[in-house]
Amino acid sequence: MRIQIPASHHLRFLFVTPLLLRENHFSFFLFIFSFNFAFSFFCKYKFFFLFATFVFFFLSFFLSLFLSFFLSFLLHFFLSFFLFFLSFFLFFLSFFLSFFLSHSISFFLSFFFSLSFFLSPLSFYGFKFHFFFAFIYFNFLCFFLSLLFFI
Repeated sequence: MRIQIPASHHLRFLFVTPLLLRENHFSFFLFIFSFNFAFSFFCKYKFFFLFATFVFFFLSFFLSLFLSFFLSFLLHFFLSFFLFFLSFFLFFLSFFLSFFLSHSISFFLSFFFSLSFFLSPLSFYGFKFHFFFAFIYFNFLCFFLSLLFFI
């Protein structure tokens, strides 16, 4: 079911801005967290990994805010697909690094965490809307489980 956007300029801004924010937000989550997990295999300290996770979390949030307010629809369309395929590559990179370099539970949790971030933008491109909430709950569950194992 497609969302009908009103023709009025002010109503169009109220409807379009949350949609842009939602898609950009999860595209940057997908890109930055999968890059963070791929980079975490080269880190020696657990505190640095947790600190980088929260830094990239806030960085992705502010970048998504910037993109939602200052980019047009066409640029947002191409940028989201570019980030989608780039994070697809980084997702497989983090998967192969976790499979070949370590067999601990925490790295497998990070693999499932990046998998859920890979799947969450797919809910915007053809799945039902309740899948989106299920992926969000799965993201937070894996995030807190990985925090338990890293601490």
